[in-house]
Amino acid sequence: MENLAGFAEIVPYLTHPLVLVGYVLMLFFGIHRALIKAGIIPPLSQRAGSKVVQMLLRYGFVIALLIILLGFGLRFATG
Repeated sequence: MENLAGFAEIVPYLTHPLVLVGYVLMLFFGIHRALIKAGIIPPLSQRAGSKVVQMLLRYGFVIALLIILLGFGLRFATG
């Protein structure tokens, strides 16, 4: 229950859409990191790993760019 008390303190900040998206992305990548450390997702070969890293960088850049643009759009829409 002690961990939930800490979470209750940050819940009001999650009402902003960009903060919520950032929190979801942090959870998404955190879960995958935990799965890799636990050995559930096996390590990749060097060739496959380089392709995965390239895809992550490409899609990560696109997602970041979309979030920035949506943030500006939200800011201008709300005044």
